[in-house]
Amino acid sequence: MSINLSNELIGDLQDAVLKQVPNADTGVVLQHLAAVIGFALGHEPISKQDKDAFLAELSAFAAHVCSDIHSKTQEQPATPPAGDAFGIWEPK
Repeated sequence: MSINLSNELIGDLQDAVLKQVPNADTGVVLQHLAAVIGFALGHEPISKQDKDAFLAELSAFAAHVCSDIHSKTQEQPATPPAGDAFGIWEPK
């Protein structure tokens, strides 16, 4: 199974939380998304040990996705400030 994340999907998830908690900042939105995972998994008819193992896998997966996104954003070259010649000397 492949997971396809998009800005639209993330926006929809954030909007769903903001509908319930207006003015929630990013931290509060992420807490709600984490709580949804715990809530859904808590209702699964599996052992506590299996739930804990699955949560550990999900945590590692989330860390991998976060690291991947962070490295991709670091690879993008910075946009130089607007101007005629930033970093290049041009005779007048």
